[in-house]
Amino acid sequence: MDRFFYRKDLFRYEINSNTLQLSLYFSEILHRKIDTITSMEELREIVGEAVQLFSFNLSSYISTFAKVFEQKYSDKASEQDFINNLDEEKFTSADFFYSDDARRDIFRLNRDKGVQLHLFNALCQINYINTILPYFLKPNNILYIRFKIIAYLTAVASLENIINSEVVKENLTLGSNIEEIIALKRQLFSHDSFLRNHIFHYKIVNVDEAIFCPQLNTLQAIIESKSGYSLTDFIALIDAEMHSISECISAITNT
Repeated sequence: MDRFFYRKDLFRYEINSNTLQLSLYFSEILHRKIDTITSMEELREIVGEAVQLFSFNLSSYISTFAKVFEQKYSDKASEQDFINNLDEEKFTSADFFYSDDARRDIFRLNRDKGVQLHLFNALCQINYINTILPYFLKPNNILYIRFKIIAYLTAVASLENIINSEVVKENLTLGSNIEEIIALKRQLFSHDSFLRNHIFHYKIVNVDEAIFCPQLNTLQAIIESKSGYSLTDFIALIDAEMHSISECISAITNT
């Protein structure tokens, strides 16, 4: 079927040249059924049903927590603010060849495309956190801050996964920059501090109860106690590191 209805297989969605989302199409998920299809009618009947079911289940799952959040969470940007401030014309999308090396028009450098896709996905998360999420959550909101730190930690973990790859070894400057990023992350989130677990899992252990007070949010109190920085300085540092991470990823993926 890929030969019968060949199409590009990776979707990229962006705003102001900042990629927010990557999606690989369903050909790999549905390859057994697709191989048996010989007409457009069969394609709509078989693939359309599977995609519809997938979309229904996904939206049902998201609704289980999104509706509760919408009803109970008051400190969020208003829908009208979102409509007024975000111009739909700024959004663009494009399809690319990813799996077809002969016609690949994304990640065209002669590097491991799996590594590049892995890193580019991390870049999408950073761009989404910095570009889109502030339209829904105020940047000084503690939940937004938690999302930002999680995106930072996830991106650093992606760099840790590829630090010994040929992609990095071929560029000494890039490797040095990545090592510095990883080293600072390990300093800020040392294993003994449990700060990463506090942020990821709301698992509060080895924390002196004396740090908590009515004037501070629980997460803010933990971050300031465990990191030694004020929350403002800590987030400024995370922002600077996310910028460095984005530059490293762009250098690897040529995007």
